[in-house]
Amino acid sequence: MTIMLQHKFKFLFWLALFLCTSVHATPQNDYPLEAELWKHRLLIISVPAADHPMLANIRSAIRQQENQQAFAERLMVLYEIINGKIWRDGQPLDAQQNLLLLDNLHLKAPYKAVTFLVGLDGGIKLHTEDPASLQNIFQLIDGMPMRQNHQQ
Repeated sequence: MTIMLQHKFKFLFWLALFLCTSVHATPQNDYPLEAELWKHRLLIISVPAADHPMLANIRSAIRQQENQQAFAERLMVLYEIINGKIWRDGQPLDAQQNLLLLDNLHLKAPYKAVTFLVGLDGGIKLHTEDPASLQNIFQLIDGMPMRQNHQQ
């Protein structure tokens, strides 16, 4: 090997080492919903296609005026997962957060219809493949200690 080639390999080695250590030195957010902690309860609806009835029913229920107010009072935010692509209140998540959230929820293709409710503490309070009504979700939240303390 020539001296010039050896220097190029050394340079590439040190560059790769630097990049690897700098990536690991920066704090990684393993929980993509960290910004939501203690601020919002998350209603996450995952469906295989945009025209799935479970998603249509939840969207329709949320649009009703009395449910809009109840949704807001309970500090709720809607996350929609359609065939692995995630939106928060109609805005798409970036690719990295999308992958992290799918991983955290253990969702993989082929995607099934599933509903999650994530509490203010980040814990999953509901995980079901059965259709969940918004009224039942409200009742579940209303029975939670933090919600009861907030109402007093």
